[in-house]
Amino acid sequence: MLCQNGNNRAIPIVGSDISYDEFLNSFLRPLKPCIITSLTKDWPAAHEWTTRETATGQTVPKFSTLWDIFGSYEGCITFCDELDINGDARLRELQVSQFIDDFCRNLENGISQKTYLKDFHFMRVNESLKAPYTVPKFFQGSLKLTLLIFLDDWFNRYAIANDKDDFRFLYLGEDGSFTPLHHDVCMSHSWSTSLCGQRIIFHC
Repeated sequence: MLCQNGNNRAIPIVGSDISYDEFLNSFLRPLKPCIITSLTKDWPAAHEWTTRETATGQTVPKFSTLWDIFGSYEGCITFCDELDINGDARLRELQVSQFIDDFCRNLENGISQKTYLKDFHFMRVNESLKAPYTVPKFFQGSLKLTLLIFLDDWFNRYAIANDKDDFRFLYLGEDGSFTPLHHDVCMSHSWSTSLCGQRIIFHC
């Protein structure tokens, strides 16, 4: 187990070969965050929604694919540098295709408007979408533990089964975009994966 920057207060980094019991007892039960590596190597999204730039060698979004799959739907776009009358970042509903076009234009011009696609229900809007990922074992629960804890993703499964909502979100943001300090819906715990780019996360 490693800690980012060698700091004992930093978020631990563990491999995907960690056992469920170790994850449960070391992180989930004591409510400690961690970073798990190598979870996405077999995900279709990791191969189909990203590409590697020849010039830089960096993995970047494959905008043309995202445009084709999600462009016809509307999404909530956050403008981080613009405030509404309440002092919060301005939100605006836009076609995802327009957002991606603006994103690409800004990249070509070497600028960023610090916008991001927020809480986009990518699996709900396109129900015919082939599953782009698999839920890691750490969040599927363990049958032998069902008497002690519920299957870990019960909240999402309940919402989907009752056609109320779902909590499978896709985020796509320009350089410098950000989310203010917050807690997750209903004070639940979430897991998220970065397919490309870098994020700085502050946890309390």
